[in-house]
Amino acid sequence: MAPKAVVGREAVVRAMEQYYESGGLQDSSQLPRARYTILKESGMSVGDIARAECVFGLALNGNSVPAAFWVVWDVFSDAAVLSRVRQEVQGFISTAQNTGEGVQTLTLDLRRIKEALYLHAVIHETLRYRARGTGPRMVLEDVIISSNACEYHVEKGSTLILANESMHHDTAVWGPNADTLFPDRFSLGTRSPPTAFVALEGDPTSAPESLGGRWDEPGQDLSNMARENLPPLKKVMVDVAPRKGTENVVWRYVL
Repeated sequence: MAPKAVVGREAVVRAMEQYYESGGLQDSSQLPRARYTILKESGMSVGDIARAECVFGLALNGNSVPAAFWVVWDVFSDAAVLSRVRQEVQGFISTAQNTGEGVQTLTLDLRRIKEALYLHAVIHETLRYRARGTGPRMVLEDVIISSNACEYHVEKGSTLILANESMHHDTAVWGPNADTLFPDRFSLGTRSPPTAFVALEGDPTSAPESLGGRWDEPGQDLSNMARENLPPLKKVMVDVAPRKGTENVVWRYVL
């Protein structure tokens, strides 16, 4: 069954094995290093870990790509937010003038991007506002949950399925503007209960003011309830061009 898919998967598995054997993890982030260490200590072979990472990669890309799309959408569709993000990131850019051709080299130090507090706040708010998907939780002890006039006895060992959208739009937690995209929500120093925020995607209900009038929300594809982050329902066509004043710029990045 599915011979082409099997061949493709095996090619990815071999590539992952070569990646491990060549020491690729030494230059990776903490996440793949931690996963490899835990799985290896659990007795898994390098080949089995490579297969597990193939599956993990599907989940990672399937959620990260839509999340990135909505962050870009929410930043670029609001002129005020875009201006603040650009101003903040500008502090991480150094300029060098190339000789002879009038070309500038701009270097963005990505190691400092964690200092971009407003950008991080916007990302968190996008993930909160567009929350979809569900999250399973294992009940560790018997508990009684009260809701209005009802009580529910949940036994130890049960599995609860949490609706992320309901959690992220609860006015008792997020205030009366819970159903509104508010970019400053996470930058005002207020703290929400740690269990109230699950950084996932969601369904927009309003179109923000944009750089050139009003952007029409493409909606979200709800056909796959297993996905945590949902892609746009419609294609979003854009024209990509250099910003005015950056036509003779070459970008470099420091990781």
